[in-house]
Amino acid sequence: MTTTDAQRGRVLAAQVATFLFLGLYPAWAGQFLAAPEYPLPGPGVAVADFNGDAIADVAVAGGSLNVSLGNGDGTFQAYVAYPGNGLSALVVADLNQDGKLDVAASFPSDLVTPGGISVFLGNGDGTFQPRVDYLAGFLTSNVAIGDFNGDGNLDMVAPNYVDNTFSVFIGRGDGTFRPPVTYAAGNNPLGI
Repeated sequence: MTTTDAQRGRVLAAQVATFLFLGLYPAWAGQFLAAPEYPLPGPGVAVADFNGDAIADVAVAGGSLNVSLGNGDGTFQAYVAYPGNGLSALVVADLNQDGKLDVAASFPSDLVTPGGISVFLGNGDGTFQPRVDYLAGFLTSNVAIGDFNGDGNLDMVAPNYVDNTFSVFIGRGDGTFRPPVTYAAGNNPLGI
């Protein structure tokens, strides 16, 4: 079997490409900047523009609602903590239809009081109003937002792990919600 000029050309091109890749690799490998660390405790994280400056901000549910505004250069300001009661998961939406982002965050329960969802209405400048709590069931582990009844207002739903249920809160369109309707959900629901 003889090697044609086309085959020799392909082999040479592959050798040159390999040489260039290996020769240039050390020049660009590992050139990431050191990542700054931000002590934002908690498992639930959302990225959104909370102050309307077209720069991404970060909200973290970790006991309290912790909000850190972005500087636009990949760094963030010190976080501001809004008191919560063991917040664990969160979602961001305009719950009162005022054009400003709000946060809904789930909280579990203690041995006596059920868990539920805390709603923090946004002021549009990166700050939030004090939370309003909506009780659901025991070990409320998550939260989701949607218009479940087609009325144009956002509603909330949360699974209740211990109760084997999920609770639906119908929104009034002003950032407040009706008492929950609870449905059976099978064994130990966590996600929604």
